[in-house]
Amino acid sequence: MNIYKFIALLVLTTFLMGSSFAIVKLGLPYSSPLLLAALRFILAGMMMAVIVIALKRPHPTSKEGWIKILTIGAFQTAGVMGCIFLSLRTITASESSILTFTNPLLVVIFATIFTKVRYRLYQWCGVLLGVIGVMITMGAQVEIEIGIIFGILSAVFWAIATLLAKKWGVLFDTWVLSAYQMLFGGILLLLTSFVLEQPFFIVNVHSLFILL
Repeated sequence: MNIYKFIALLVLTTFLMGSSFAIVKLGLPYSSPLLLAALRFILAGMMMAVIVIALKRPHPTSKEGWIKILTIGAFQTAGVMGCIFLSLRTITASESSILTFTNPLLVVIFATIFTKVRYRLYQWCGVLLGVIGVMITMGAQVEIEIGIIFGILSAVFWAIATLLAKKWGVLFDTWVLSAYQMLFGGILLLLTSFVLEQPFFIVNVHSLFILL
């Protein structure tokens, strides 16, 4: 995966995720959060899997390759989206999106700690300004709600997924990686739904429209 494809994929993902927070908030009266996330990404993953198979895109040929895609899916889809959907039970869509999109700040911090990447002073100033900006936007909120914790965790998982994708992404076709990390992540969300919540999905025109 070259840098231009990675940036394009990141921009597309950011656009889709940014536009989905409000829609997901509307969907929670009709479904438990983890089940809604699971259905969404299993459906999307299956559709993309059919496409990449039909187009004969190169798939991993080793067990290690599939495990790496599964690991990225565990963090990027299951971890990030599971926490986002859970956060929306108690905080607003805008608050959840602000917390989630602090992940670039965490990427800088985690890369420094775990991969020994060195950043310049002005880059660290950018991180500091970003943190201050989040605090101002959130109204310097000091009361910690469970939704805020899940919002922060979604950013943590996304930062980890970003570093993993940067390390392993060159090994895979971009669209194959996208398809199966969503499918695997969706399956993990489905399993988690049956363990951590009482899953329900009310089938009607509104819920199906929101899901799609």
